[in-house]
Amino acid sequence: MSEPLPQSTQVRILVADDNVDITTTTSMLLELEGYQVKTAVTSAEVLSIAEEFAPHVILLDIKMPGMDGYEICRRIKSHDWGASIRLVAQSGWSPPGERERAARAGFSSYLAKPYSVEELQTAMRNILETTTT
Repeated sequence: MSEPLPQSTQVRILVADDNVDITTTTSMLLELEGYQVKTAVTSAEVLSIAEEFAPHVILLDIKMPGMDGYEICRRIKSHDWGASIRLVAQSGWSPPGERERAARAGFSSYLAKPYSVEELQTAMRNILETTTT
């Protein structure tokens, strides 16, 4: 069992989505909650920023161009630096079985877009209360 994540003022979150409006809005909402936030809009940026920033949580769009969110998740989880990162899948495309596929790829949680502020807050609260990786 791992240690619980720190309080929001110390929690680092990476918001990754190729839709700049979503990354901007989501990062602003999270910053208002006191989180330290960075954003990425390409799959290459996600991997680079994740390794350097060492986020506790990554909100990751499934339909990223180039490399999809499933592959990005698997790559992050394959590194020592990424093994403890909690990943939250976010997608506007949510057919049956998608949540299970995300869980198999290594995601800790799943948010269907568009999600409300309350759904984002609940997802963050739930993932931060989790004490296992």
